[in-house]
Amino acid sequence: MKRELIQNIKVIPYKSRDTIDRERFLSGVLAVSLGAATGEPTGITVKIAVTECDTEAGGYTAVKDKHVFIDHTADGEGAITLTADKSGNELHNLDLDLAGCKKFIKITVTVNCAGDSTPKCDATCAIALGDNAVQPV
Repeated sequence: MKRELIQNIKVIPYKSRDTIDRERFLSGVLAVSLGAATGEPTGITVKIAVTECDTEAGGYTAVKDKHVFIDHTADGEGAITLTADKSGNELHNLDLDLAGCKKFIKITVTVNCAGDSTPKCDATCAIALGDNAVQPV
């Protein structure tokens, strides 16, 4: 079982807008970890958008699949918006269905920290790609 898991997933530390080659991988889990907010924010939202392209350096467009996020419905920009607690310190694991996506994807994570005392909010991301279409023998 352990070998099977190692050969069927790929975990990538991830920065917003990095290019991900998802060839052969049909699903994924995106982890978005919010750090502690500073400056007393009145609200925090996290917008997560998925774009796709056939080539690594080509023009990326919003994914057409509104259900790329398993538990959320994406808008016309291939995005969802999550509301976070105003203190930050949250972890969001988002299940992704990548079967209908092109070979290359980019996931843009935008944190909006609202308030009148110059609040600051940061996010760290990682993605685990799974369901490798080529299984080990």
